Parts: sequence; C-alpha cells; structure tokens
Amino acid sequence: MRNILFVFGAFIISQAALAQTSYTISGIVADDQGNRVPFANTALYQATDSTLVGGAVSDGDGQFKFSATPGHYYLKVTFLRTKKRSYQKYSSQTILTWGRLY
Repeated sequence: MRNILFVFGAFIISQAALAQTSYTISGIVADDQGNRVPFANTALYQATDSTLVGGAVSDGDGQFKFSATPGHYYLKVTFLRTKKRSYQKYSSQTILTWGRLY
C-alpha cells in the first residue's frame, strides 16, 4: 500500500473574529489519470502539533466532506496506487471546497 499526502496548510482565518464558526471541508480524491478514488481515508491534522482533528472516508464517487473550526491544518489522504502530492489553499469562506485532488 502506498500513501498519498496532501498538505493543506493555510486556510488562515482570524481566530478572534470567527471563533465559533465551523467550516465544511470537501473535495474529490482522484488518481493521476483523473479517475475518482472511492473509499480513500482522509484525515485532518493541526499543523502545529499534528493532533487529529477529524476525517472521513471518501464515498463511492471519491467525494469527501467533514467539518472543522478555523485554523491551520494539513490533510492526509491514504489509498492504493498513488504518489505523494502537496496542495495549499486559502479561503475566508465557511465552506472550503478543494475540488478534484490528484
């Protein structure tokens, strides 16, 4: 089994202004050929100390979705037959959609 690591640091939001806000984080896991990857494990970790914050398993179409409070995170996605890739994204919206991840 090979692991894929998507690093999503930096959805940097003012903690004071949005302390009670919850974010919806979603995306699609796909392989190098653009085929969606069903049942991939996604895990969101705090960037500062690697504490597990949340996660989900992608559905049959490779889509994942979960919630988190504003902060600095990285997302680790694990499934078969992949290479390591890194992505970063910034958003000030309460719904953060990563789109298709290769």
